[in-house]
Amino acid sequence: VAAEQIEHASERNPMLAFPYTKLHNSQWNVDQAAGLVFCSQAAAERLGIDPARWIFPLAVAESNHMVPLAERRDPDRSDGARIAGAKAFELAQTSADRVAHLELYSCFPSAVRIQARELGIGTERPLTVTGGMAFGGGPLNNFVLQAVARMAHVLRADPGSAGLVSAVSGMLTKQGFSLWSSAPGAAPFATADTTSEVERALERVRVVPDYAGAASVRTYTVLYEGGAPARAVAFC
Repeated sequence: VAAEQIEHASERNPMLAFPYTKLHNSQWNVDQAAGLVFCSQAAAERLGIDPARWIFPLAVAESNHMVPLAERRDPDRSDGARIAGAKAFELAQTSADRVAHLELYSCFPSAVRIQARELGIGTERPLTVTGGMAFGGGPLNNFVLQAVARMAHVLRADPGSAGLVSAVSGMLTKQGFSLWSSAPGAAPFATADTTSEVERALERVRVVPDYAGAASVRTYTVLYEGGAPARAVAFC
């Protein structure tokens, strides 16, 4: 019976690319939608919207410096997340340990781990308010719309608290961070584009596609098809 249960479980949750199964990854075929309405405080007061429902955007920072994964010297790091994340906290005059609620973009587990590492956030605390992207809606950054809407509900239920929502594009190719609160920020709302700073910081390597000889494996994965390993990919 146990063997049959394991077999059936593996059919429902097959390996896609070692060490990740289907349920470790974003499911693109989820039909979900959300909407955000922005207005001034004066407009909210004029319309009689209860202040307990107000959510304030504190800061947004992003990097659009795009480097293919194979050209990054350290594929397990993200200068864009580190620099843009730090800038968002700086603009909002806060820090990661003072932000009560987090939604780190979770297209796959390594994305969450890398963002947490670069932001100085321990993985022992909750890193999501949505439950993650496994069935959170897609494709690509459409998920962030659902995440911000969910964060608004969480912040309303925790008056005075702040929340962080992150976004990535592709294979951690571009990075964005937004901070929100159910209370006005210590500073006016601000935005920043850290693209040029990230470009200076990110160290690139030259890809040599025809190289033959000895090498050290930097990282690897094994792709599966039909439940069986089909192809290996290695960065050396």
